Amino acid sequence: MEAFGLALAEAMYCKCVPVTFYIEGSGVNWVSLDKVTGIEVPYVCEKKYAEALDVLLENDNLRMQYGVAAHKRVIDMFTLDKEIELALELYKELKS
Repeated sequence: MEAFGLALAEAMYCKCVPVTFYIEGSGVNWVSLDKVTGIEVPYVCEKKYAEALDVLLENDNLRMQYGVAAHKRVIDMFTLDKEIELALELYKELKS
């Protein structure tokens, strides 16, 4: 199990829509947001997982909406430029 979800973020950058399991304390559920960038289902519930896949396969507009939002979330939160920006902000706070 991946704590942050690096592979997840890479897939989201490519506008792949994730279906993730909800796992308490997992970074995966912070990287992908339920009903914003993808669909989250209860942990190890194969039926709900399959249903979520069906929803995405049957709804092109929803899949596109989530894919665009997923890409935007990665750009806004997890790119090198964003990390540098946040580090500089933190440095300025500590300096003052």
